[in-house]
Amino acid sequence: MGFSQLLDNFCSITHLEKASEPGGYGLPSEETYNYPSTPKLTNVPCYVFHKGVADSAKVEQGGPNHTIRETIKLILLVDTDIRLNDRIEVNEVTYIAGVPLNLRGHHIEVRAARVADNV
Repeated sequence: MGFSQLLDNFCSITHLEKASEPGGYGLPSEETYNYPSTPKLTNVPCYVFHKGVADSAKVEQGGPNHTIRETIKLILLVDTDIRLNDRIEVNEVTYIAGVPLNLRGHHIEVRAARVADNV
């Protein structure tokens, strides 16, 4: 059984893109960062690791809605193009990637934080 067969989930990865907007009225241009509407990489094999129910997800009470906070560890193949602050969608849940770590040229490990959802 190879390593790629252990990756039982699929994710979509969208890279953060930089654009500059004119400042107008003699002001310098502004750099803005945004995500395009379509992901750059789709059907990327991955493995999602949840530390435990108590550690990975927390519900914060607030008005008028509650917010879910969750951090996961994502395992990817070594040739996957993933960067800091990429948007990752796994099982219809959106995460923002942390610093990707290349572990001895074997695989990539990324900690990702869930984008705030209201319950």
